[in-house]
Amino acid sequence: MMIPMLLAATTVTTAPAPAPAPTKTAHHSTATHHPTSISRALACIRFHESSGNYQAVNPEGYGGAYQLSPDYSATWAHRYGADRWAGTPAQRWPRKVQDRVARGLYRASNGAAWFNFGGYSCST
Repeated sequence: MMIPMLLAATTVTTAPAPAPAPTKTAHHSTATHHPTSISRALACIRFHESSGNYQAVNPEGYGGAYQLSPDYSATWAHRYGADRWAGTPAQRWPRKVQDRVARGLYRASNGAAWFNFGGYSCST
């Protein structure tokens, strides 16, 4: 006849683990972006599109730091508060105007305006 062996349950008590140190985490949703994240994304786009050169023009006529299309730059200038520059090529716009239009375009397109065109990713 087999006698079952019973093992006593052993309870081990340990001190509670210390609470983790607070960390700064950024939450990025597709609906809204933290301005710093957009600034970083735009800096990345500027680097890849024009090496940061606000007067750059490519052979197809795309101009400025963000290589804005000559066909649409007037539309974007109107849409993002740069009416005064609507008839001027983007590469001749002041830096602040190029940055403002790019920021508006980035927000409106959720970054897709530059998505994968150069084989790089500059998401927020």
